[in-house]
Amino acid sequence: MVAADRPGGPWRDELGAPLLPTGCVDTRVYDPCFFKEEDGAVYILFGCFEFFIARMAEDMRSVVGTPKRIEVRDPVGPYGPGKMDDKVSLHKRDGLYVLSWGAYYATARRLEGPYRYRGCVIDPERMEARFRERTWPHGPTQGRHGNFFTWKGQWYFTYCEMCFSNNRFYRDFWISPVFYLENGDMAPVVVNSDAIHAVAPEGKGTGRARGGRPAPE
Repeated sequence: MVAADRPGGPWRDELGAPLLPTGCVDTRVYDPCFFKEEDGAVYILFGCFEFFIARMAEDMRSVVGTPKRIEVRDPVGPYGPGKMDDKVSLHKRDGLYVLSWGAYYATARRLEGPYRYRGCVIDPERMEARFRERTWPHGPTQGRHGNFFTWKGQWYFTYCEMCFSNNRFYRDFWISPVFYLENGDMAPVVVNSDAIHAVAPEGKGTGRARGGRPAPE
């Protein structure tokens, strides 16, 4: 774990050891993300095919207690039903927690879950041909790992893209607007050369940070 007084560094090792040591849970300990609640509490999420969550101490140099497994019901991922992926991410919209692994996601009313699988934000039919053709072994929904964020009231999905390099080990950074349907689902994003051209799908739903109605859990 490293820290700095400025974004440009210099960065220093704060612990001299991993924040989460190998073997602390029954999965690979990598691809972490941080999530901050309205009350100021910060959580770390991590894992591969199984996700865990722990609350960070106030000094952000350790976790409080033992990381807990996150239950995801009926998950789907790029490898098929029943199996997720790595690169976990978490965001919150209108009181609904949205847990994602790459382009797939699940939702819950409580931070600790359980989460229910909802869908995938990548649809090959809404992709420009070159983005769809130069893809991963398991298809266009694999490898597009990323995060969700809001800017000026609009939701966005930032993710990996490799159609320009044609090399899965050299990934570009891509961004697409996210729009929500009335039931709280995310409409499939448009993946094309325009990148952030924000057009709602057929005039339905909204990408606003505080718009729409989440579906009941």
